[in-house]
Formats: sequence, C-alpha cells, structure tokens
Amino acid sequence: MKNPGGTMSGKIKPESQVKEAETTTADPTSLFKQNELVVHSQHGIAKYLRVEYMSMQDEAPKPFMVLQFADGVLKESFTQQSMVTKYFASGVGYAAEEPKLDHLSRPEVWTKRKAKAKRTLKKLAHDVIKLQAVRKQNKREPYKMPGHKTDFDDLFPHEPTADQLKAFRDIEQDLCSRDIPMDRLVCGDVGFGKTEVAMRALFLCVSQQRQAILLAPTTVLAIQHFRTVQSRFKSFGLRPALLNRFVPAKTRRELLQQVADGEVDILVGTHAVLSSKISFRSLGLVVIDEEQRFGVNQKEKLKTLSVGIDVLTLSATPIPRTLHMAMSGLRDMTVMRTPPRSKKEVETHVAKFSERLLLKALQLELDRAGQTFCVVPRIADIDQVVATLYRLAPAARVLVAHGELKDLEERLIKFSEGGADVLVCTPIIESGLDIHTANTIFVFNSHYFGLSSLYQLRGRVGRGSTQAHAYFTFPPDSELSSESQQRLAAITRYTSLGSGYELAQRDLEIRGAGSLLGAEQSGEANEVGVELYMQMLKEIVAEIEEKAIIEQTKR
Repeated sequence: MKNPGGTMSGKIKPESQVKEAETTTADPTSLFKQNELVVHSQHGIAKYLRVEYMSMQDEAPKPFMVLQFADGVLKESFTQQSMVTKYFASGVGYAAEEPKLDHLSRPEVWTKRKAKAKRTLKKLAHDVIKLQAVRKQNKREPYKMPGHKTDFDDLFPHEPTADQLKAFRDIEQDLCSRDIPMDRLVCGDVGFGKTEVAMRALFLCVSQQRQAILLAPTTVLAIQHFRTVQSRFKSFGLRPALLNRFVPAKTRRELLQQVADGEVDILVGTHAVLSSKISFRSLGLVVIDEEQRFGVNQKEKLKTLSVGIDVLTLSATPIPRTLHMAMSGLRDMTVMRTPPRSKKEVETHVAKFSERLLLKALQLELDRAGQTFCVVPRIADIDQVVATLYRLAPAARVLVAHGELKDLEERLIKFSEGGADVLVCTPIIESGLDIHTANTIFVFNSHYFGLSSLYQLRGRVGRGSTQAHAYFTFPPDSELSSESQQRLAAITRYTSLGSGYELAQRDLEIRGAGSLLGAEQSGEANEVGVELYMQMLKEIVAEIEEKAIIEQTKR
C-alpha cells in the first residue's frame, strides 16, 4: 500500500477541533416520552411524566424527571439518569398486560424481585463468561496506527457527527490497543454515517498489509459500496475488487487467484465471498453490512470465516439475537444517535388505503422530478398495482422489480440511475439502495410486514436533504391483529432520527425473547425490564471475574 506524500487540499476542519460537547450532552426532554414505562433501579417500575426544573438553595434551576409510582411521585435529578431506564418486556410475543407500577412505600417488594432476577442471572453470567473466555483465546498483534491516517480521514467531505467520532475512537481502540479480535456492532440510523465508520476500519486493516472483506446483503448495495471504496481509497494505491454473480467465470477464477496471492486488498461482495473456494493470503477484517439480511447458513459460514478475525457489524435495526448479544456484553456495541445536520425526519403516515392517497403521494414526486417506491408484500400483487398506477398517472415511467426476475439487479441499477419514476417492487429493496432522488415510499398491506422490515423500507427514502414521506397503508375493510397494530403504532411512534436502536428493542419485545434468554430468564426479565436485566447481568459477570482474579492472586 502506498504512503501518499504531501497533504490534501480543500480540507475541512480537523476532527480534533470538532466540539463534541455541543452534541453529546443529552437533551433532558428527549430521553423518554410522556407516560412511557421506565424502571428506576432502586424503586422499580414507574411512568415517566415530564421534566421539571427546580432550584436547590441558590443554585440555577436544574432538570428533574417526574416519575409516577403506584402511590406517589418521585422527582429524580438528571444527574442520576443512569438509574432510570426504559421498560421493555421479554416474554414470548407481545406482553399484552402492562406491568403494575411499584409502590414507593413498599421498597421490599421491588428488592425481592430484583434479588430473584439476580439468582436466575448467575447461571447465565457463567455462560457469558465461558463465551467471553473462548473469544479471548484468539490473540492477534494490536494494529499500528498508520502515519498517513490523517490524510485519509481528511478526505471525508463532511464534518463528522459526535457519534461518528465516538465510533471512530471505539474501533481504533479495538484494533490498535487490544490483542483480541474485534467483535463490534455499530447500530446507527440509515444515513447516519455507518459507511464512513466502515471505511476507517478498512483503512486501518489494509494499512497493516492485511486483507479485508466488505460484505453486503444485495448485489446493488455491494456495487454501491465498491464505488465508495474506489473513491475513498484511490489516492492510496489500494486494490479493491468486486465479487458478485455478474462476474464472468473466467474473470472470477482470475480474481480468486489474485485474492489468494494477496493482490487484492479489499474484497467487496455479496454472500459469494463466503464461498469455500475463496482463500486469502492474510485476512484481517470482515465488515458485515445489515447482518439481519443474511440467512442462517450464511451466518454459519461467517462464524467459520471470522474465527480469530476482526469483525465489524453495521446495522440500523439489529435482529433481537444480535441486540441481545450486544446488550449482554458478548459483543461490543456503539450506538450512533446523532443525525447529520442536513438530515430531516421522514414524515410517516399510517392510513387506510385509498387511490386518492396514492395519487397524492405520486404527484408530489412527479412535480419535483423525484422518484417513488411502491412496495407490495407478494409478487402476485404487482400487476394490480401497476394497472392502478397507469390509470392514475399515465405519464409516469413505471418499473417492476422482484426476486424472480433474472435481470433484477439491472432493473434496480436502472432505477437508481433515474431510468424510471416509480419502482413497483416486493421488499427486495428493503436494504441495498441509496437513491437521493427517491423520497417517497408507499407500502401496500403494510400489516403483513415485520417491524424491522417497515423500518428498513422507510429508510430507503430521505437519504439526502429533501423532505421525504413514507406511507404505510392497509385495506379499509381489514381487521388488524394485535401484533400488526403494535408494529404500525411503533413505526409511527419511533420517527425521530436515530430511533433504529429503540425500534430494535421494541422488536425484541413484540417478537419475544424467550428463545434468547430461555423461559425462566425471560420471565425474570419481565419482572425488572430487559434493559435493567442486562445491566444486572453485566454487573454479575464483572463480580464473578473480579472474584476469580482475587482467588488467583491468593494462590
């Protein structure tokens, strides 16, 4: 890898000069929503009511959380906000019954429930320690910080957000200060800069003369990532390559030989890169974009491939198992909640379907020369939607995309390059399209989709600074199930920028976490809430490890 001489022109303000304090201080009014269930670690389950500013003696007014318990109100200073967490259930399916609020006058009841949960957690804690021990058995030399890292960083054309800066530091710490392989989940909303986080990690890896993989769930996303890698690394003499099903057999054989010989620094591709036929001279890092989009078999191949290798996982809405692993400390996690300054919330509409609403959505984009996604749950629904579109907007250029088309990727690329006004498709576009001119998405029969899918679909629009709209519709005469109602309520509730992590936690609640924690642990987690339960687990793991260290020193 070449070390470029000189410096780059047109640099933005150095990252070291960015004032993190401007964005990292939590807004007291944004932590919880009114009447949201919370858990106070000392007093139990309550409802968050509001923020009140109070003066203590001659001091300036400070914010206090007003918490409603069964028998009274507690005002807790925001300096103690770590003691208050959101309440999430962890049963099998959505817990229809809301938990009862605890009594401030009966602290022994809450103490007893916590003690019972702690007893259940001890066995789980030993399992966690065993898994962590296995992870720590694999060692590697810490990376050396490359001297030309600043040149690479300064090529990023935007001012990094505070959370991006934290993610950069976390990854540098993992790679350059630790001798065990990185296993980090970066959870950030769509358009929050996770790709640049991946670029920084890739740069650190290839600077050590090691190879890296950037794995994407779709061909289109792999192509977009490849173009980003080409652009970001072109000044550094790197050799990226793209592997997908469109690569001809002869070219593929040549490419695989180049990878084996170490002539390729970064291999970008879909699950094709997981083939057992591919060997690397010195693989150092695997970056996985949208892990939840990969199947069970592909994830098993990933586990085999990544033994002893640094792994960075990027996700907007991690699947419950991934989130659970991160929350319990089996994986490290960085949450990116700070949006870029130019990014706007997507206006979210949940409504009964009507042709009038559809025409309104279409006309908005046609009038501003934009593009629209029309998403249906089944291929069988496409023809009817296309016919309706031609009747309502005969001038619109309509393109169809679904998984059974042999030229699917070509169609998606055509749409991404402005070749149509409307794309009628199945959820195949759930991840893998980054089109700044597509800013309206209209979902038919949205009650058939899971919460993560709804969130990902909404994330297809609003990639730039244009105001985007997401319409989630259902038939006027349909009766929605309880779970469907919960999902649609959640997608409208969590509209704020950076809410992907909260949605994943809500998905954990609606879908249930019994298979993750086991029936007994799942019930105990309900008693104290998932977040506090995981916090207690971390504390117990730390206690056990500390005792083990003390015992070793006595020998």
